[in-house]
Amino acid sequence: MSKLVSVIIPTYKGIYTIEKAINSVLIQTYQNFEIIIVDDNGIGTICGNQTKKIIRQYNNKKIKYIQHKSNQNGAYARNTGINASQGDFVTFLDDDDYFERTRLEKCVYQLKKYNEYDGVYTSVNIVKNNKIINIIKAKKSGSLSEDLLLNENLFGTGSNLFLTRKSVKQLGGFNVMYTRNQDYEFMLRFFRQFKIINYNEALVNKTLGGTNIPTVKKYITIKKMIYNDFKNEINLLSEQKKTMLLSNTLNTLLNSAYLYQSMSDIVYVESLFNKYGVKIGIKNRIRKIFLKFGIYKLIRFK
Repeated sequence: MSKLVSVIIPTYKGIYTIEKAINSVLIQTYQNFEIIIVDDNGIGTICGNQTKKIIRQYNNKKIKYIQHKSNQNGAYARNTGINASQGDFVTFLDDDDYFERTRLEKCVYQLKKYNEYDGVYTSVNIVKNNKIINIIKAKKSGSLSEDLLLNENLFGTGSNLFLTRKSVKQLGGFNVMYTRNQDYEFMLRFFRQFKIINYNEALVNKTLGGTNIPTVKKYITIKKMIYNDFKNEINLLSEQKKTMLLSNTLNTLLNSAYLYQSMSDIVYVESLFNKYGVKIGIKNRIRKIFLKFGIYKLIRFK
């Protein structure tokens, strides 16, 4: 008998995109799955009521709908889904992402064929305005903690995680203390015990368009947690790679400051660059000039 796949869809203010996500699962070539939708909007909220209305329209026995009494966070919602799931494999789907039709079939095949691995990830299409603007390639297999530390977007999206139930349960699910970087934190723990195999075909579509980025203050709290919880992994990095990690972290903070166009936060993060001896790139120097002259919104920075 074929293995059951649990597809967990946490949703928060996703009423305009969740149908596309659900439909991308329903049309899969591999049909032995369950869909667990965890509504984190809260009972009685506008988005909560609308989400419930959308799900009821499906009237599909493969879909299980769970509604939180109040908003928790993404990690909490994923854990609710994990606890309600029964699949041999567990995968996640953000409410604004969607799968290619063969995604479940090919991921199941990979883990059945290469049973020394407890996870598989694929290449990811980055989609904006219904057009593919980039592809994040799945290039490596194994224990990728170092690669992940140095590249927060290694998997492209949390929707790219396809894991054995054994590994997910053994890790105890997601850390609810993380209000950001939840998948990042989870996979760093995953690589302490398990390995993942890559599959080069793009089978997941990540949709851009939102601005769900924390403030600098919140990001600093999260990054401090990462540095504390994974200090052993960080200590194993070469000095050059430690510098790369620090530079990546500071640039993440600076991007957040520019998103909110907060000059005080920009100045503060720049002081951290100086404190740790990390150079500020020319792009960010130009950004600051444009922001000062009030034309920052007119310039597109990549």
